[in-house]
Amino acid sequence: MSRRGASTAGDTGGDQSPRERSNSTSSAGTSTGAATTASPQFATLHSRVGKRYQAAIPEILTSAADAGELLYKQQALQSPRPRFSPNRAQELGPELEKYLKLARSLRDGATFDTQEQVETLALQHLHRFDYNPTDAACSLYARHSIELPTSAGEHQTKSTSAEETKKWILAFYRCMRRTNIDAKVLEQMRVLHEKAQGSAETMPPTEAGVLARLVRRITKWREQCGAAQREKVERARLLQLLHQAEDMEVVLPEKEAIAYRIRAFDSALTQLKEALERSSKRHQNKKVGLSELDALFEAVMAPRLVFPEEDSFRATVDEAKDLKHTIEKMLTEEKVSLPVMRDVLAKIELVPVNFEQEVDQFQKKMLNAQTWLAKARKCMPNRRATRRAGGADPKKMDLKAIRALVEDAPCENSTEMFEMQDLLDCADEWAAKVKEAIEGGADVQLERLKDLLDEAKDIPVVMDEQKYLEAEIAAREWCTTAALKLASRKSIEEMEELLSKAKEIRERIHPKKQSRWKPQVERDINASMDQARKWVNELRDHLGFTAFDKMNHRLGDCRRYEQNDLHRH
Repeated sequence: MSRRGASTAGDTGGDQSPRERSNSTSSAGTSTGAATTASPQFATLHSRVGKRYQAAIPEILTSAADAGELLYKQQALQSPRPRFSPNRAQELGPELEKYLKLARSLRDGATFDTQEQVETLALQHLHRFDYNPTDAACSLYARHSIELPTSAGEHQTKSTSAEETKKWILAFYRCMRRTNIDAKVLEQMRVLHEKAQGSAETMPPTEAGVLARLVRRITKWREQCGAAQREKVERARLLQLLHQAEDMEVVLPEKEAIAYRIRAFDSALTQLKEALERSSKRHQNKKVGLSELDALFEAVMAPRLVFPEEDSFRATVDEAKDLKHTIEKMLTEEKVSLPVMRDVLAKIELVPVNFEQEVDQFQKKMLNAQTWLAKARKCMPNRRATRRAGGADPKKMDLKAIRALVEDAPCENSTEMFEMQDLLDCADEWAAKVKEAIEGGADVQLERLKDLLDEAKDIPVVMDEQKYLEAEIAAREWCTTAALKLASRKSIEEMEELLSKAKEIRERIHPKKQSRWKPQVERDINASMDQARKWVNELRDHLGFTAFDKMNHRLGDCRRYEQNDLHRH
């Protein structure tokens, strides 16, 4: 083959690299002012940075981990069909020269074929018949042969062995002349092969051997196609069978099935890779749906071909399905864990599946949980910003509000949840102690009640039991104070003040005990107060209103004098 003059002229630059040639051309063009007349192949380059400061781009290194993938791409892509193998042809030795000499002798002079064209056609036939020169020579001879029309008299002659052999040879070359071998031609070849086996003495051995080898090759190829159809094979194996069919110029259903299987696999694999590549972005609306991804993966697996990414694709689909199941389970649960939800959201970002609807539901659930956490942190005393060292005691929480928060908690396994649950347990335990102490009555000492009240100060919860306990302690202390004042004969005003305090205490006592709390000292005070009022009324009647008022006035001055004297001392 002759080369073009342009390519030869382009090689005169020696070992100079294209970058150096372009730089030299541009510098020369700039110095002479002929940049506009420079060749388009060596366009002028203008750079603001000096040559010494230009970065050198390193060569791309192939990773060892990608070696398997590169090997698969070389095998799996639509590699060109091998047309000729020089090594196998050279192994024939002198037989190759004899075969080429026969091909040159069969050249049709009317077509003016060149020697290269004749040898190319001969080598194509040699490759078609698996580098068997005898088989290729028969095919090449059949291609150049001409079948003459038979007369009517020849059909009426007796069928002798010679005539049968002649008919068999004509039918053989007629089959070998066919450019495509379909089911009909293959059946004719089988019939001829059976005839040759039945009368091997009269049939020519060369043509019979050629036909036997061709029929065996096609039969073996069909058996291999059947085995590949039943099993899961590699794509390279199907390509090999397809190339063998094209080499033998076979047009059979097995070939169409293999071609359809390869096309279906390539199309499905391309769509799956494009979907995964499109879904690798961090945008949910651009990702593929789980059902679509599953359908694409099933379409790739349907042709039953082995490919390296099968495990990774299957792992991706299984991970997406497991994540879908986890999401559905968490969305149906009333209480979930915020850390688990955050982990699931992080996994959603990494999985190439569109979970936009689930993400919206998750965000709503997380918003509810975060709102609950904000309320819980606001209620918890150690979460408040007003709790400072040396500051005022924080306001206690409402027990009912905390219990409602715990019951309506949308999340579990949180610190706030544990703290509030512990607080409720502590409050319930203390309330049970208070109830037992109050129901114990006089058997429970006052010091025990005060100890329980001191424990309540450390519990940051407002409880009704604490109010009842304070009322119980106040009632017992009131009884002691009232008994002392009654024994020391205090004034009527102080006794009236004691009775008013008793009324206030009775209102604070547990509703079930308000009517039953009637201490004896209160009844004694009421009796003494009635007796004192009766005596005062009788004294007013005996002295008269004027004298009684003067006496009260003097008694009031004496009391004020005594009080002032006490203050001075």
